[in-house]
Amino acid sequence: MKAYELAIALASSALGVNAAFAQMAPNSPAQDAIVVDPSTIAPLISKNRAVDASKMEYRRIISSFNDDFKDIDVGLSNYNGGASFRGISYIGHDEICYIDKGMFVSIVKGNNTVVRAGQVMFRPEGATSDGKTITKATSVCFFSPARPKEWAPPGKPDYDQDTPQPQFIDPELSPSTEGDPALTEGSMTSYHAISRNIGARRIGADIIFYSQGSMIVKRAHPTEEIWYVAEGAGAINCAGTDKPFREGQFIALRAGSRCDLRLTKDSKIIAVHAL
Repeated sequence: MKAYELAIALASSALGVNAAFAQMAPNSPAQDAIVVDPSTIAPLISKNRAVDASKMEYRRIISSFNDDFKDIDVGLSNYNGGASFRGISYIGHDEICYIDKGMFVSIVKGNNTVVRAGQVMFRPEGATSDGKTITKATSVCFFSPARPKEWAPPGKPDYDQDTPQPQFIDPELSPSTEGDPALTEGSMTSYHAISRNIGARRIGADIIFYSQGSMIVKRAHPTEEIWYVAEGAGAINCAGTDKPFREGQFIALRAGSRCDLRLTKDSKIIAVHAL
């Protein structure tokens, strides 16, 4: 090949690569992450008819009305021991609850299931259960789609054989994946606790363990995501600025975000995403 032919070929190749990158580039400005400390949010006056308001404290952390999230929202509940739950059913919403602390008893059609810290409950639309806390307890519950501001759980439906049932899952018995294409340092294990494989239609959840020093570079997040930092600390950068986070805080990512993640401690993150 002559020199000028080689130059033309190289230029054409470069144009092709640049065109490919142009197609991959997002059309909208970088979306920044939201990091929220629950202590900065005042508890709501409970409208939850299923629980005695004197035995619970509830905060809406990420919402449709404050944060313009459409597909997911999340709330944090702290319960005293002995708080009782009357059966409720969510019409038009799926729910995932991560049990952060304490123990519950869930009662479904007369059958008792003890649910402990570290486990996950998936309640598909229409599923219903009764229950109570055995100890003081904390739960982090995600809903899809995001609930409106003036929302309260509807009443208990009649049980019948077609009523969906909640599922209680030990994440570390779920299918798992080691690593990630965007992981450049450290290690991670992701347990796919809630997915379409168990009947989820709107919302999924991964329980992700990162080693200290792990780094994720420019990972794409095509749908809305909300993370709960169950353990650990680090920083996330989606729009040019590091935003530090620590245990007990929440991170919200808008659809289309591309983010760097750096873990400064061994970490456990509950990552919930719209399907």
